[in-house]
Amino acid sequence: GRWDAEAQEIGPGQQPEIYLNPKNHLFVAWCGADNRLTVWNPDWPAEQIAFPGCVNRPAIAQDEQNRLRLVWYADEVANRDGRVLPNRLIYESVRQNSAWSEAAIITQTQQIAQPTLAAGANGLLYLAWADGNLYYTSHQDYTCNGVELSRAGQTVYDVVRQGKFHPAANPIPFCKNRYEGLLYAPNPNPGFSAQSPTPDGPFDHFAELAKTARYEVLFATMWYHKDQDMDSPGSLLAQSIADLYRQLKEDPARYPRGITVRILVGNPPEFVVSQFKSQFWNVMQDLKDAGVPEMRNPNIGWRVEVANYDGAWPHSHTKLMAVDGKTAQVVGFNMSYDHMPKGSAAGKGGGRVDLGSQVTGPAAQAVVTVFDDLWNGANSVYCSNFRPDASAFWMLSCRVEEGIATHVPEVLKYYLPGDDDKVFSLYRNASYKESDEAFAQALASAQKTIDTTQVNFTLDLICDLNVLFDVCTFEDSPAYMSAMMKAIEENGVKVRVLIEGSPIEGVENGVAIKAFENALRQKGLEDHLEIRYFDGATHTKAALIDDELLIVGSQNFHYSAWGKSGLTEYNLAWDNPQAVGDFKRMYEYYWDRAVPAE
Repeated sequence: GRWDAEAQEIGPGQQPEIYLNPKNHLFVAWCGADNRLTVWNPDWPAEQIAFPGCVNRPAIAQDEQNRLRLVWYADEVANRDGRVLPNRLIYESVRQNSAWSEAAIITQTQQIAQPTLAAGANGLLYLAWADGNLYYTSHQDYTCNGVELSRAGQTVYDVVRQGKFHPAANPIPFCKNRYEGLLYAPNPNPGFSAQSPTPDGPFDHFAELAKTARYEVLFATMWYHKDQDMDSPGSLLAQSIADLYRQLKEDPARYPRGITVRILVGNPPEFVVSQFKSQFWNVMQDLKDAGVPEMRNPNIGWRVEVANYDGAWPHSHTKLMAVDGKTAQVVGFNMSYDHMPKGSAAGKGGGRVDLGSQVTGPAAQAVVTVFDDLWNGANSVYCSNFRPDASAFWMLSCRVEEGIATHVPEVLKYYLPGDDDKVFSLYRNASYKESDEAFAQALASAQKTIDTTQVNFTLDLICDLNVLFDVCTFEDSPAYMSAMMKAIEENGVKVRVLIEGSPIEGVENGVAIKAFENALRQKGLEDHLEIRYFDGATHTKAALIDDELLIVGSQNFHYSAWGKSGLTEYNLAWDNPQAVGDFKRMYEYYWDRAVPAE
């Protein structure tokens, strides 16, 4: 047969691309006369994507969720401050809820590129383009359907999947991650780890990760101690941020959106008579000393923001870093000389033990979400006169602004590293108790063993009076202790607790130990609990359940971090044999050297 005698005009432009989806619906995409990307379907008016403009033929296909995806080459980019700059980039936009998403960069090219897109089976999209040589990549919608979990891991999933914590439509990004290892403070010990120690311990990992940023660095800590000789943990981080600034300044095209750095301190109570909290100024001074000459430069998209958490009673106890929504570190230690290796920083390193972990993959998006919750409403300060040659009164150029979490679209996409490691994000604050509930239920679900190492192991606050006269019993225990009792009573679980024995923590810990042991003795179960004091100084907060689920982060076994208390806390829960093995070797090493509690 012949073509229709009268062709239908659908709009001005050139280089059309036609796509017919599996339901035989027709779509046409082209570069309009005004270089705007245009999409047409017989059932709705032509739609345009205003920016960035197109140069040649776009590509169009439909993903597993029946969403249209457009891919095209453009020779321009808007940085985070809205400045339009020349570049060579391939973008994508997704149509959902009858609107096209903000264009996100897929890749940077060396010359004009022509992308080609095709849809395959199982939701896969295939993209190829020419850029001197031919390049190819693929995309698959993120899902954890059918992923098997350990019994303890399933317990955690059942908690976090509840609608009160996450809307049913939102995926829980626990699967297809990469376990990058535990982060040991002050350093890994050859007695339990094959990791190589570094001069400044885990703070070297902070600094190295920050240097990899292409879009943003998000960092949160509770304490940020004052630098003495440009050798503190904060100074190391500031130097890596200064390196980022220099790299952006020298080659802005490498960072198409510019770079945003956000540093949040936890605003714990400080007795300081000043306009802002003292440790906040520690951050600012470290950045200046490292050579960061300005907090904002819209021409290159540079922005460094420093803020205090909005609240001191309660404050933020969370410690994390997220880079580009791709890789994240969640730890228990502060930015303090105390956690540096002994002998480092000209002898100022305290050697105190602590722990964290690093993940690359979809779970990093959960870390970004947690940071945003901490950042929104924080007291951010911008200083217009940040130059190294500024007078001693540079602080007078500073003004307070409200922290508002914004991101370029590239960092809000799930990055799939090609691994299958499973990890859960567990967060809590004054009104959101996800970590409390998931942690407690995981402990209560234990069938064989619980091994935990903690700086604190306490009853409720009022129970500290037990050192003078009895006002509390085990009935006044927080959820974590009740959960361990349940596991012992119902499943005969063996519990080992490795705790700090210093005078400050030791008093509160001693009250709780006595109450726990008395309660078990009354039930004839005292042989199910063994407690030892750590040999040295520890600040670790971790628990291993049935040798299959490791929970590690900032949440102490302390009344301030559970229940009605509003401290913000954050953990990662690893359902991963390698993470479990790494922790178990460390735990046995320290357990063998610990002193039995009596």
